Amino acid sequence: MDENKEAQVLKAILSGVYFCVDNGLRDEAMAILNSYFEKKDSKDRVDRGVIERIREEINLPELIIQCFQLNPKTYYVGDCPFCNEGKDQFVVETHRYMCGNCEAEGDAIQWCMMHHKMTFQETVKSLMKQLEE
Repeated sequence: MDENKEAQVLKAILSGVYFCVDNGLRDEAMAILNSYFEKKDSKDRVDRGVIERIREEINLPELIIQCFQLNPKTYYVGDCPFCNEGKDQFVVETHRYMCGNCEAEGDAIQWCMMHHKMTFQETVKSLMKQLEE
């Protein structure tokens, strides 16, 4: 599967996972993730503990501020880098971002995949490197 298609598939899977988690369906969310990772070749697998560590320890506002200006309030706000529409529609919390206009949303992993056009494996390696520095 080419990198662009893989990023699209993963984005769709993660959207389903977040929907499940937001609606109290944590077991279903884990089943979605498990089925995806079971289908991947073992050489491409990433330990779930690594993914959870990235999601818990990466400070998303600090990551995004490296590329875009955000204004600190109770949370961080700025112009959306994906749709470029509306002032201060892009909201960034410690572990999650979302746009009130184009509905882009995600975490540090999705941010790097979407903004930097990285594969899932490249993203995980890059973020783990940041955590280890």
